[in-house]
Amino acid sequence: MSDNRYVKSLDIALRQGKVSCEEILQLIQSHATPIASDVPPVLPLSQWDVEEPILIVEDLLVEGCVHAWAGLFESYKSMFAMELAHGVTTGAKVANHFKVKQQCDFLNLCLDMSPSLQLKYAKYFGLHENARYAGFNPKFEGFLALESPELRSLVGGKVLTLDTMLDWANVKDAFQSNEWIVFFQKLRNLMKRDGCKAIILICHPTKSAARDSVIDPSAFLKDSVTFGGKIDIGLAFRKVDNTSLVFIERIKGRGFEKPITFTVATHDEQGNSHISKGSFPICNYPKEKLQLSDLLKKNKRRGPKPISEKDDMIEFVKALPVEMSSKEKVKLLNEKFDANISASTVRGWDYKEKKAKEIAEAAQMRQEEAIRDAAEEASNAPAF
Repeated sequence: MSDNRYVKSLDIALRQGKVSCEEILQLIQSHATPIASDVPPVLPLSQWDVEEPILIVEDLLVEGCVHAWAGLFESYKSMFAMELAHGVTTGAKVANHFKVKQQCDFLNLCLDMSPSLQLKYAKYFGLHENARYAGFNPKFEGFLALESPELRSLVGGKVLTLDTMLDWANVKDAFQSNEWIVFFQKLRNLMKRDGCKAIILICHPTKSAARDSVIDPSAFLKDSVTFGGKIDIGLAFRKVDNTSLVFIERIKGRGFEKPITFTVATHDEQGNSHISKGSFPICNYPKEKLQLSDLLKKNKRRGPKPISEKDDMIEFVKALPVEMSSKEKVKLLNEKFDANISASTVRGWDYKEKKAKEIAEAAQMRQEEAIRDAAEEASNAPAF
C-alpha cells in the first residue's frame, strides 16, 4: 500500500471512530524509520570513515558484498560452496588455488538438500568436525526469515549462504523491481547492521543457458534487471559437456578490474571422484583466459574414428617410449590428431596390444613345439 493510500485509510478509520488518535499515533510510529539526530543521512565523501574493500578469498569473495552463484542443477554450486567454506574456515586455498585472505565462520542455510546428504558431503570436506561451520539443526522445524531476530543474532562475523535464494526471496513476480528492492535491503541490513561478513545466493539460470556456447549474463541472472543490478559479484557455473569439468565465469565483479574464467574438476582422469576425497581442484587457471566455446568445441563428442585413422593412432602410441606415462601419451596423441581421446582409451589400446602380443608369442611357441615334436617323432621312427 502506498503512503497516500495508507494515510487516507487511517483518516477514514479515524472519522468513522474505528480508531483513536492515540492508536493512529502508535501505528505511524511503528511504521516510521527513526533517524538518529546525531547521524546525518548525507555526508560529503571527504568525511566518510570507511575502509577499502576487503577480500575474504581472492577473486571470489569480498567482505560486505552480495554474491550470486547461478547455474543449473548438477552444476556443483553447493559443492563448490562447501569447498569455499573449508577454505574460509581453515585458511586452506580454495580449489587448491585461490588464497584465503581472511578466515571467518560460515553459515550454510540450505533447504534444497536433506540433512543426511548435507552431512555426507560435509564429511568429505571435514566440515562435520569444524566448529566454525554451521547449518540448519535437523530437528528445527521452523523457518528463519531474513528480518527475524533469530537469524540476525546468528550472522555476525559469518559468511552466509542461502541455498537456494528463492526460498528466502519470497518474490511473487520476479520481473518486477519492488519485491527485489525489499529483499536486497534485508540482505544489506544483515551485513551493515548485524555484522554478516558476506552473503552468497545460490540461484538458477534459464534452461537455455545450459545449451549456449557462451555465458550470457542475462540468461544466468534471469529475473528482473533489478536483481542483476543489486548484486555485487556474480559467478556463472556451467558443466562442460562430455567432461568432468565445471566452467566458472565471473559475470559481474564490482571491485575487480578484470573478468575471470576458470574450470574445476569433479573427477580425475581415471574417473575417481575428487569431491569424495574432500577436494574440488582447479583445472584451467584464470590466467589462461578460457572461453566456454573453446572448451565445448574441444570436448565435442565426435563419434567413432575411421578404422584407418584409429589404426594410425594406435601405431603412433605403440611407437612412443614404453616408460612414457599414459597422460603424456594422451597429450601427444590428441595434439597430433586433433582428437579428444581419453587416457583410459589409450590404456585399453596398450592392454589389447599386450594381450595380442602374448597370444601371438604363445601361438608361435605352440607352433615351434609342434615342429620339434614332429621332427623327434620322425627321427625315432623304425627304418624299413
